[in-house]
Amino acid sequence: MSLMLGCEPNKVELVYDYTGLPQEVRQDLERFRALREQLDQIEESLRKIGDRVATRLKKEKVTDEDTGRLLGGLSRQRVGQLRAG
Repeated sequence: MSLMLGCEPNKVELVYDYTGLPQEVRQDLERFRALREQLDQIEESLRKIGDRVATRLKKEKVTDEDTGRLLGGLSRQRVGQLRAG
């Protein structure tokens, strides 16, 4: 697509919009997209805070297993991923 338009690949955004859909369906699609965006933002915030907490707990000599429990039941492997960034 970017080659056809003569622009950089990271500057092309495709937006799918079907015409003729009932108003109720369009509203649901808009709400879904808005909620999806909020979810992405929340997940990013959780990752950042989880990383910070996991790193600080490691400095306090808290085990990976206990850190996972404190963070809401995360596995030891997930705690390691958070600490790795």
